[in-house]
Amino acid sequence: MLSRKLELALIKAIREAKSKKHEYVTVEHMLWGLLHDDQATEIIDKCGGNNDTLKERLEEFLVAGIPMLQTEKSEPSQTVAFNRVLQRAVNHVQSCGKKEVDTGDVLVSIFAEPDSHAVYFLGSEGVGRLEVVE
Repeated sequence: MLSRKLELALIKAIREAKSKKHEYVTVEHMLWGLLHDDQATEIIDKCGGNNDTLKERLEEFLVAGIPMLQTEKSEPSQTVAFNRVLQRAVNHVQSCGKKEVDTGDVLVSIFAEPDSHAVYFLGSEGVGRLEVVE
């Protein structure tokens, strides 16, 4: 159901959270992973965003804004919002009759998390609100 490129972006996000020893894998990690995919970066670029600046701002946030794991052997947990974004993208793709979820579908789904810093960063980079039509 998930495209290979989306799987790679999500793996990158999870690995980033692990490498930084973060307690959670967040929507911001997800967006950071998407910024390593050509389709997502093209969408952001065409919507007026600056991918390099967005990535830098996300990296700063991930260093300062995410709690650290309390024990060495723990794994970061995916936040409820992280899972909601994925589930929303899957539901949208199923309702459209598409065969797989791609990075663009997840990027659009992120905008339905209005309290997310990821949405704030996208908006502050000039990326207009993308609407999911169901």
